[in-house]
Amino acid sequence: MNNNFLIGIFTTLGWLVLMTVIFFSKTSLGDVAFNEIGDFLSGIFSPIAFLWLILGYIQQGQELKQSTAAILSKKMNISKASSFHPTWL
Repeated sequence: MNNNFLIGIFTTLGWLVLMTVIFFSKTSLGDVAFNEIGDFLSGIFSPIAFLWLILGYIQQGQELKQSTAAILSKKMNISKASSFHPTWL
């Protein structure tokens, strides 16, 4: 598994546990209106969405570097192979 993926999983789980503890220590569900629950949930999940957006961006950059390295390696192999091939054929 990717290190960034594990960071995302543990951060997400920690954030959700922390927010659940804070929510239930401050209020009970009977005292909260439905729109306030929706506002609270959107406030909880927004940072998680941005975290996964950033982690996805980092992963895409890493994969792009690997792809570039593979293409450059193929280019070097092709240029080496073509230098051994006689041009008079």
